[in-house]
Order: sequence, then structure tokens, then C-alpha cells
Amino acid sequence: MEKSGTRMTCKENSGPVSYDDEIDLMELVMVLWRRRWLGVMIFVLAVAGAGAYLAAAPRIYEAEARIMIGQIDEKFFAGQSGGVTLMEDGVKLSSRLAESASGLAMEKAFLASAGLEGRSRNNFAIKVQGRDQDQVYQLIQSLLNQTLEEHQDIFDRLIKPHRERLDFVRQQILLVQEMLDSIAEFGSLSGPEATLAYLEKSRLLTELSSLNGLQVNFELGLDPVRAYPSLVLTMPGYPEQPVSPRVHLVLALSMVLGGMLGIFGVFLAEFVSNARKRIKDGP
Repeated sequence: MEKSGTRMTCKENSGPVSYDDEIDLMELVMVLWRRRWLGVMIFVLAVAGAGAYLAAAPRIYEAEARIMIGQIDEKFFAGQSGGVTLMEDGVKLSSRLAESASGLAMEKAFLASAGLEGRSRNNFAIKVQGRDQDQVYQLIQSLLNQTLEEHQDIFDRLIKPHRERLDFVRQQILLVQEMLDSIAEFGSLSGPEATLAYLEKSRLLTELSSLNGLQVNFELGLDPVRAYPSLVLTMPGYPEQPVSPRVHLVLALSMVLGGMLGIFGVFLAEFVSNARKRIKDGP
């Protein structure tokens, strides 16, 4: 009997359990609605602060140019021992451009960056920034033109002896062909003279074959695909719009941050108000 009574008591006492620490979403919504003007005021202040920053921040303009550093493939002129010769090493070009930009002494424009792109050996980017649009454009044009002119001079100096060698080989080919034609005119020779003529013809044919091989290699090496001065990949445009500050990004962040601060301020104000009421009411 005691056991059954105990069981009945347990069943009677069982029922839905309520927890005091559950969050009442409706209550939170009511808090937000009751103190909505505080949240709106914080939100407006955040957006207004962003607007004041955008109004006071200096406008930064940017211009960028990309070039392909010229090269000559020496292996077509010096055999397998030769390699690709660049008009200028990327690191040295970066250092020289920095010195050139300092020498131009523009107050409202500066060289922001200059260097190779990624793992490329000859794709080179030049970026100029500043507060004055005209000075930014003038500086990048000056650096670009100076680089192209110097690389053109280097290319002309390096390619000149190869072109001269090609012209010399072509002249030698014409001379050997003339000598072969003259030997062919003595086709009626016999005896020792015929033997000498045959040997000379064999030598000239071997020499002609070698010269033709040199001519092919030189022409391949001088092909614009393998030997070229520095080229412009991307011409710099006039900087119409500033790159900093980013108006849309700043406004978007201020709205998000203002909304979060507004909600936090509402709940903080409600917490402080409730704490004061509890202190006032006493235990």
C-alpha cells in the first residue's frame, strides 16, 4: 500500500516544469519598441559620424600601368649556353622607379608600389597615388615613358650585334652560292682538276649548310615573339574617381555598426532602469 501511494503521489506531482531563465522573445521585442527612439538616435549618430568622416577625409586618387619587360633569347645566338636576357631586372627597376619618383618631387602624388606581378618574370605593375588627379597622372606617365625609353635603348644596344651577324651570314651565303655556280660552269673538267673541283664543291656545300643553319637560328632569335623591347600591357587612365575613402563601404559599415550599437544601447538602458527600480524598491 505504501508503495502504491508513493507512486500515486509521484504521478500527481508530475507536470510541466517552468524555467525562470527562459528568454521571452515578446518581451525583448517590447523592450526594443519601448526604447526605439534611443536605438534610432544611436543609429543616426553612427551614420552621421561616418558622413562627417567622409566629408573630412582627403580624397586619394590612383593610376596604374602594366608593362611587359622586354627580353632577348640568347640561346639562338650563343647556342645552349645562352639564356633569356631581360632589359632590366624587376627588383632593380622597382628601386630605380622609386628614385625617379623622389627626383620628380611632386607634392601631392607618390609612387605607391612597383614590382613584378605574382611569379611572372617580366609582367611589371606601376601604381601611383595622391591627392591631386593631375599630378597622379603626370607622375605615372613620366615613370612609364622614362622606363620605355631606357628599355628601348638597352634593346637596341643588345640586338644590334645580332642583326649585324645575321647580315654577315646572309652575305656569306650569297658568296658561297656564287662560288658553287662558278664551279658548275666547269663541268667538263677531268682528271685531277675534276677531283679538286668535286672536293671544293663538297666543302662549299658543307659550309652553305652550316651558314643556312646559322641564318635560321638568327632569324628565330630576332623574331618579335622572342626578342622585343618593353611593351605596355595596360595604359594608365586619368583618375576620375578616388579610391579612398570608399564611400559605399564606409556607409555600409556605419549602418551595420550603428544598428548593433543601437540594439545594445536599448538593452543596456533597460538593464540600468530595471536595476535602479530594484534598488529603489528594496529587498
